[in-house]
Amino acid sequence: MGLYHFEDGMGSSQLTDASDAMGGPSHGVVQYGGSPQGPVWVSDSPFGCGDTTPPNTWISTQLANWDGNPDNWSLVLIPTECHLVILPPEAQVQINDNTQAAAKTLDVQLGAILDVGLGGILQVGDEVN
Repeated sequence: MGLYHFEDGMGSSQLTDASDAMGGPSHGVVQYGGSPQGPVWVSDSPFGCGDTTPPNTWISTQLANWDGNPDNWSLVLIPTECHLVILPPEAQVQINDNTQAAAKTLDVQLGAILDVGLGGILQVGDEVN
């Protein structure tokens, strides 16, 4: 069983029970969004990676942790096993001690720095360049 949100936005909607279940109908209101940021979105998908995952490129020019801030990534998401990760020449990325990170593919371009700490794990599913 699961509850999945697909770009809900903010607001509310009237729900109409058309099930004809005994004791019904049981109409309701669904409310979504929130203040100030709305719902917390995760990049985990119960549907697998799919074939159309766009690249997730490191966009920070400062030394920072792989999973420290989603704003360091072009998709504004910490990469998962579904992302095609690109570390451009100016990238300075570290994976902290005893931390796990993942990517579907990893392209570390000439000049990029990737430092994996003691006990750190970077799991790449398909290929590393």
